[in-house]
Amino acid sequence: NAKEWTPELDAALRERLRDRRVSAVGEIGLDYHYDLSPRETQREVFRAQIRLAKEAGLPIALHLREAHDEALAIMREGFAILEEEGFPEAGTLLHCFNLDTIEVARWVEAGCYIAFGGPVTFKKADEVREAAALVPTDRLLTETDSPYMTPEPVRGTDCGPAHTVYTAERLC
Repeated sequence: NAKEWTPELDAALRERLRDRRVSAVGEIGLDYHYDLSPRETQREVFRAQIRLAKEAGLPIALHLREAHDEALAIMREGFAILEEEGFPEAGTLLHCFNLDTIEVARWVEAGCYIAFGGPVTFKKADEVREAAALVPTDRLLTETDSPYMTPEPVRGTDCGPAHTVYTAERLC
């Protein structure tokens, strides 16, 4: 929904980020699967949200779909050209990872936390389980993408927080 980003929304988010209960900025990122907003707009808003998180001293939670290459390039840009983008010192969480070992290695190398949801339990997701095995345990997380991607053995129902036990069991 990046096309809905306005100066008023930016200001409202800045105000909310001052609340001590806020622990991260997210989900932010790029979604090239649905393309609900033009890609250039998505990239501009993503950059703006990274800068907001850094200004607030907060970590970010990334939502990436069919856009991992471009997102990583934007995140690395900050180091190359010393702009405001780049990985926040407070940390970066890659939400709902469901790709392979090559992809996870790039994000682990960058120091990110990697969260796995239901897909790590899917019968035909060996590559996701292989990727999980490469994540250092101090950066490995389980999560739900409620109500989506319900783990085995309860696929076909709405996913909820209680289902993370299945994901954690599979990760172990």
